[in-house]
Amino acid sequence: MKSLLWLVIIVYLVSAVMLSVFQRKMLYFPQPAMSMLGEKNSRFTVNGVTLSGWVINPGQPEALIYYGGNAESIELTIPFFRFLTGLTRQMEWALPFPPLPERLIHVSVYLIPYRGYGDNPGHPTEQHLYRDAVALFDQIAPAINLSH
Repeated sequence: MKSLLWLVIIVYLVSAVMLSVFQRKMLYFPQPAMSMLGEKNSRFTVNGVTLSGWVINPGQPEALIYYGGNAESIELTIPFFRFLTGLTRQMEWALPFPPLPERLIHVSVYLIPYRGYGDNPGHPTEQHLYRDAVALFDQIAPAINLSH
């Protein structure tokens, strides 16, 4: 009975150490870039790292910065954002709600994969996500209407 207790304790400790050591690998699941929906059309130098992504409906007075979710290939959202910005009507049949009257016609959508996702260099961390988002916002802010 005593040896079983020691075995349980050792397994528990080894599991705790392994979870601690590999937690970063279990938190982020970078996806490779896919070029089936077009080439990347924008590059931003953020904190010394060049991140590339897409801009849907460029040159508009308002902006939406979308980083996507964990393990998401952000380029798969391009058709959805093209629909929302009024650039296409292809998705109207698939949406569970009525067509949007105005959509996001006056919005430029910035689709930027995290560091380490797609073809972007580096490794994703919480600090990098925050810093990159703020730096990207600071770069595009002069071109958008911040009066809202």
